[in-house]
Amino acid sequence: MRFTPSISVRLEADAERVRRNHDQQIAEIQALPVLAMTVIKGVVLPPGVDVIIAHGLGREASVVSVSPPTGNLVISAAGVVRWLRGAEASSAIDDRQVICLHSTLYVETITINVMVF
Repeated sequence: MRFTPSISVRLEADAERVRRNHDQQIAEIQALPVLAMTVIKGVVLPPGVDVIIAHGLGREASVVSVSPPTGNLVISAAGVVRWLRGAEASSAIDDRQVICLHSTLYVETITINVMVF
């Protein structure tokens, strides 16, 4: 007499295959730039100076967003913080490891928070 394998054996194999598939898909989603983000608090930018900041993403940043300057400052209305990439920076940088920020038209040193995606 021949017995068919129990259904639980087949279900366990199917469940394991689905679990591995979900693990793989979760890993792929977590690697997407929009989900990998870091916040760097208290970045000090002197006026007119390139500031290099390590971001720790392990890849080139897709988006850099800066907060408004904090503290009691006399700020020019036209002040802006620029994100300089690669050859735009005053020194050679590796975009996979660092970002370079440059404040323009501010009359004093500013402090900002930076979100890097």
